[in-house]
Amino acid sequence: MRFTWEIIKTILRVERGNPQQSIGQWLKTERVDEQVAQLMLDLASTNFFTAEPEKIPSDVYFEYYQKLFRTRKPVSYIEGGWQGLVQELERIILENRGEILKKAKITAVELTTTGFLVRDRKKQEWNVERIIFAVPPREILKMATPTTIQKFVTPHASHEPVEVFVYDLGLQPYIQTPYSYIYDRSHRAFITDLSHYDASLAPKDGQVLQAIAYLEHDRLEDPDYIGHVRKGIEQMLDVHFTDWRERIVAERTIKRAVVQEIKWKMGQGPLATQIPGHAGVAFVGDWCEGTGQLSELAFSSAVSVFNRWT
Repeated sequence: MRFTWEIIKTILRVERGNPQQSIGQWLKTERVDEQVAQLMLDLASTNFFTAEPEKIPSDVYFEYYQKLFRTRKPVSYIEGGWQGLVQELERIILENRGEILKKAKITAVELTTTGFLVRDRKKQEWNVERIIFAVPPREILKMATPTTIQKFVTPHASHEPVEVFVYDLGLQPYIQTPYSYIYDRSHRAFITDLSHYDASLAPKDGQVLQAIAYLEHDRLEDPDYIGHVRKGIEQMLDVHFTDWRERIVAERTIKRAVVQEIKWKMGQGPLATQIPGHAGVAFVGDWCEGTGQLSELAFSSAVSVFNRWT
């Protein structure tokens, strides 16, 4: 009931946080009940993909949940995942007489009197009126770009990203459990039964599990840290998916994956989608200003650019 009361206050915008305080500091200042505070931080771990939810700016926290608590839409998994989205984007571009240059690595962007000159590593060149950078700030800095762009993105290129350990498992036969998503507070990790949402991903009579653990950036140089994280995931699997080891038909691990280029924490902020006074340059991605988190943030930043340019 105490947690429900916090939800109501968030929906009614009674609670808005403070841009000068992290959510952890805010919870202490407001003397929120310890169990309620822990639940609020657990939610933030799953939605903001972080092992340090207490560092999220409190105004960002409440703005996000004010919207989330009011929606009636559940989490949606698109069949085919990101590949399905990419294929649809390609279809739309081609149907509108656009051209897609695959494997063309852009190395330079130069300012011209009519717009920009774009050059790739094979010295091919294109003259364009406007340009959208849909790559992270640190990748933009690897290109030769005008000084204005370099200065604009440089502060964001050094921001700490959200990093995770990923463990994908193909199991056969299927293990019956009442859960399609499990979050473990002690390990800051979760397991999703992807085949529950998209059966085409799994082998016949099998299932595909994806376990993700949030990594602490300051501990990544510790040689034993990743092994400790993996053991935590295996302990979760032992509890919820009995005999999973005997049923493995495929597995893949990614020891250090970046899931969001700029972590939501005090002292770090998103990249604006436009440089003031430079209407022909735009930036989109989950590292940019927008609404929501991750894919929603990426799409909302792109939509804002579209609305501005049409």
